[in-house]
Amino acid sequence: MMNFAYGDKYAAYLHDAVILYAIALNETMAKGLDYRSGIVIANQMSNKLFSGLWSQRLVDTESDIASHHHHHHHHL
Repeated sequence: MMNFAYGDKYAAYLHDAVILYAIALNETMAKGLDYRSGIVIANQMSNKLFSGLWSQRLVDTESDIASHHHHHHHHL
């Protein structure tokens, strides 16, 4: 039987992805853009600094995500 008391090792990545999506969706709607278009929402994610679960996260123009203070890159 699996013990989920501490969560999955990927839970922080899922958390950060949902937060980034919510920020981009909110900005898309605030600008009056098509919130049903994944491309439009993805474009709002570029050059974005946001608070992730463990640190500030920076999404660059290539959709790479880095901790603002560590510079470990993960592709989105």
